[in-house]
Amino acid sequence: MLDVRQSLAALILGASLLLLLGMMLFLYRSRQAARRGLTAARRDAERATRFAENAAAHARRLEEETRHLAEVRLPAAVDLLARSRTMSRQHGLLHPELEGTGAAVHHEAVVGLLGEAVRLTHARVSASAKATVSAAASLMQGLANQQYEQTHALAQRFGDDTDVLEQVLRVQHANAQLLRRCQGLAMLGGTWPGQLNEDTLLYDVVRGAMSRIEGHERVQVQFDQGRRMLRGQYVEPLVAALAELLANALALSHPGTQVRVNFENVHNGIVITIDDAGIGLNPHQRGEYNAILSGRTPVDLSTMGNPPRFGLPLVGVICARYGFQATLDRSPYQGVRAVLGIPTNHLAPPAHPGRPGPEPAPLPPHQEAPAPASPSAHVPEAASAPGAADEGGLPQRRRLRQITSLNEIPNVAPPPLDPQTAASRIAQWWSGTSEGRTPTPEEGHHP
Repeated sequence: MLDVRQSLAALILGASLLLLLGMMLFLYRSRQAARRGLTAARRDAERATRFAENAAAHARRLEEETRHLAEVRLPAAVDLLARSRTMSRQHGLLHPELEGTGAAVHHEAVVGLLGEAVRLTHARVSASAKATVSAAASLMQGLANQQYEQTHALAQRFGDDTDVLEQVLRVQHANAQLLRRCQGLAMLGGTWPGQLNEDTLLYDVVRGAMSRIEGHERVQVQFDQGRRMLRGQYVEPLVAALAELLANALALSHPGTQVRVNFENVHNGIVITIDDAGIGLNPHQRGEYNAILSGRTPVDLSTMGNPPRFGLPLVGVICARYGFQATLDRSPYQGVRAVLGIPTNHLAPPAHPGRPGPEPAPLPPHQEAPAPASPSAHVPEAASAPGAADEGGLPQRRRLRQITSLNEIPNVAPPPLDPQTAASRIAQWWSGTSEGRTPTPEEGHHP
């Protein structure tokens, strides 16, 4: 009986120990599980915190990027495009890590749409400005032509009075400069030069350009020994281009220096070189100006300054439209050399291929009252002016040089003339040259 009780007590004790051990193991495992759960919860909380921080940082970057778009990129794009330049990459994303994201793609789309809107608006404004300027310049050109006709009538009426004639020549020179500027503005606006010419000697083309500028007595022109002719449709554009290049050379060089003009044969035509002894250009300026002269740079009237400087843009427009080629380089006289190339197909056959005429007389070295050539820059020939005989004994016709002031008249005593004869001859000279100077209203558009 005692053994049974002892066995039962031992059994109960063992069961209790087993139960206690089981409970302890359960509690241990529960604690471990709770600890693991707590660790996982902490990790989840940390991940959530980091995610929230990243989301907040991303939102902050997006806000900064949007502010950068509104305050920097879009104004910079408008400014660059308004000056006819391409958009610079330096005004890209503020945060490069956003590259390729949806926000970056949408921002680029906004910049592109704005750029297209600015380009279209700028094109419309530029076209409108060109049309307005061209119309105004054409109107002023017509008024200047009327002024020429009035001075022409004065010269015919008072041609026997040398004082009146000198004043008329001065007015004519100012009139030629006014016509040059009106013509230049009109050509920048897309119109044609407004003048048709016959085939003309290149030498006379240069002289015609000289008559449209101030200070032409400083220009020294080497006579073109080949007496090459330029086709009539290219005469007026070339005169306009040469006048601007000569004006630049005179403006950027000392008044005591000369500007030299030479003709040179090349494989594909002829080049006219204009050398000055002025301040010169640095390589950056030469590159910028040569880009303008190439005609590839769009003409923007709003960027020409005040007062407007449209000389080189006009030369670029003429070169692109009529097939000339102009470049600027360093001159051997330490200034600037302007080179204007004329293609072979722009040249006309000489009037007398086998018998070139004599050299025309050059302009005098100094003139107090320079007078213009005709607006067409065409120097007429004397209808019956006898010249020196050639080798065959035949007389040659000499081309009359253009009278630019009474100071040109040499100090050789001429045969005495009565006032009626003098007046008649001056009137005949003005009448003969007026046809080449004044554009006819019947002339239509010419390329």
